Amino acid sequence: MRFLHKRIILFFILMLVGTGILLAKEKNLVILSAKQIQYDSKNNVLSLSGKVKLAYGEEVLEADLIVYDRRTDNIEAKGKVTLYCKGKTRFQAEYFKLTSNLKKGVAEELRGLIDKKARVSGRKMDYNRKKITTVDRALYSVCENCKKKKNSPLVWQIRTEKLEYDHLNEYITYKNASIELKGVPVFYTPYFAHPSPRKKRCSGFLFPQIGYNSDLGAVFVPGYLWALSPSKEFLMRTILTSSAGGILWGTYGARIMNGEVKLDSSIGNAAGAKYNRPDLKYTEDKEISRLRKRGWRGHCAGYAKKDINDEWRVFANLDWTSDKTYFAKYKMLRPNQSILLESNVGAEFFGDRSFATIKTSSFQNLSTTDVESNYIPAALPFGYGSFMLTPEHIGGQFEISAFATQMLYPHSFLERRGLVGAKWIRKFLAPGGHDVTFQMGGVADGYAATDSFSSKYKDLNILKNEKSVGRLYPKTSLFWRWPIMASDKNISCIFEPVVGTALTPVLKKKYADMINNSCMLARSFELNDVNYTSPSYYNCMADYMDNGSRVVCGLNTTTYCGSRKMLRTTVGQNYSMSKPQLNLSHTSGIRHRWSNFIGLCETYPSERSRVFYRCSYNRQMHEMTRQEAGAGVTIFKDTNLLFDIFRGKHYAIIDTKEHYKGYRGGVDAPIAGYWRGNYNIVVGEKHKTLNYHVGAKYEDECFIFNVWLDRNAYGINDVRPCTSVMFSIELKSIGQMIF
Repeated sequence: MRFLHKRIILFFILMLVGTGILLAKEKNLVILSAKQIQYDSKNNVLSLSGKVKLAYGEEVLEADLIVYDRRTDNIEAKGKVTLYCKGKTRFQAEYFKLTSNLKKGVAEELRGLIDKKARVSGRKMDYNRKKITTVDRALYSVCENCKKKKNSPLVWQIRTEKLEYDHLNEYITYKNASIELKGVPVFYTPYFAHPSPRKKRCSGFLFPQIGYNSDLGAVFVPGYLWALSPSKEFLMRTILTSSAGGILWGTYGARIMNGEVKLDSSIGNAAGAKYNRPDLKYTEDKEISRLRKRGWRGHCAGYAKKDINDEWRVFANLDWTSDKTYFAKYKMLRPNQSILLESNVGAEFFGDRSFATIKTSSFQNLSTTDVESNYIPAALPFGYGSFMLTPEHIGGQFEISAFATQMLYPHSFLERRGLVGAKWIRKFLAPGGHDVTFQMGGVADGYAATDSFSSKYKDLNILKNEKSVGRLYPKTSLFWRWPIMASDKNISCIFEPVVGTALTPVLKKKYADMINNSCMLARSFELNDVNYTSPSYYNCMADYMDNGSRVVCGLNTTTYCGSRKMLRTTVGQNYSMSKPQLNLSHTSGIRHRWSNFIGLCETYPSERSRVFYRCSYNRQMHEMTRQEAGAGVTIFKDTNLLFDIFRGKHYAIIDTKEHYKGYRGGVDAPIAGYWRGNYNIVVGEKHKTLNYHVGAKYEDECFIFNVWLDRNAYGINDVRPCTSVMFSIELKSIGQMIF
């Protein structure tokens, strides 16, 4: 009975002690666990031992022994002390002295983990959760010790005399700091700062790219990022070269309500436009003189789009450069640049099964061929729409299409064209697997041209003054497919013959002559294995293609082994029932009654390999206009090999043939440990190397190092064949830097 009384008394003592703690200054300190509790009422000291755990709000303190002095409102923790802070941050030490709210204190021989990513250690820590925590003689890194060699140095770490962690702004700063790679100091700075792993974005310097280019000289590309707001940022970079001057480069990006805006521009001195090649042509000499006389060069690009509602979107794009070789000279601005730049503004409509767009466009040609430059127009404006009507009528659906554009070519040649069409589409699935698609409708289109005559267009026989023509014609098409499957054990093959016909009236000579004046859309078309069965090839080109009746025939086959694709082939050809009257480009493949014969063969020897061959054969000229063959394979799970050859003939706007042939090769494979290497090469005619790339990359959980070598044989104006070597370094979880 006496033993029971003692247990009841001890229970009330614990209740009183707990109540006393709860009635502390902040009234939030709670004992979660403790094996032994001793209370000194004379000195007002509470001692807890044996896996002690205290909590104050989101902070939790664990230790072997905790002494709470209620007179000074301080807590001393000893033996395997761990302080869990807000978020995923914790600190460990052998000794901790804290205030009762666990917000301030000091620690010795500290080890910490910030947001489960960054590791910090030091001799002494002055902890202040509401302001700034400082650590003396600190080490910081996001790397872990190698599991195989636990005593080996970290890949990288920052050693500093004093580390300061700003909890409010989530910033980490260093005084007298050095960055070490594998224990070797490689960089020293008296002041250094970066955001903590918990901060998603902030202002600061970016790691620069450093290298050498035989045309530009030494290259140094630093950058600074301004985080203007959570949805806006501005990135300022400079391309500093020892031989070609410098480039100031800025990029602005912002997220707006239901849209986004981005602007990228640069400007620099034209000192880099030097006479640095002995084989300069006269035209190149004039271009360089013009650049040096102007004194500057640059570019401006950007886009903006905004969703008005669920159906309408407006957009604007800007893409302009001061000269044709600017991007080729400074490839860091835009490594993969096409030869045609487009600027436009317009609107788009998205319905359930409908789409429409209208825009005004202008183009800038970066091709160095003067002939091609004369035929780049401005579209003022361009509009296209396709609307599918619901519900179905007579078992099919009605579709309405419209297309209109006005193009202004150089030397005051204005071209207007428009098209409106309606068709009824019905699909049948007949017994035996026969798939039949029937389309019937009508089209109205027109064409008008105004020409203030220029000698540059005499070869195209452009009409003088203003001429216009139009027509209204029916259009019907019928396409039949019949997938046939043959199988034997695990092998199955699907044969799909395709036969179709499209019926339209023949163009009158007057209409055909006027359409031949235009060169923008028709010369961009090329018949291939994707579009050879299309009833109209491309909606915006219907007035080019809908000229008389034609027949389509072809065969598609696919072979499977189990569920894995083994082989795919496509062959096909078109035949026009009337003699073509349009002066289409040779590359279109539909210049004659019999179109080019197109073929494709792809085989997959394994799940990790692919071999293909693609061709286009002109039977009238008895020659291959295009051939491509290649192979790709992945070995050892992470090694990729690729190789392909190409050969063909390209026809410019005038009938000048340009032959091209060559091959490409590449490999991407691991080297050793965390290292990967890659190599790519393009070889042209007479075994001339056009360009190649050799690179190596080291990447682990906390460090990335890139180094690469590029060789480019392209030379024009102030750009000469050159070799460049560049490298970059990135320390993960560091982000931007401030020095």
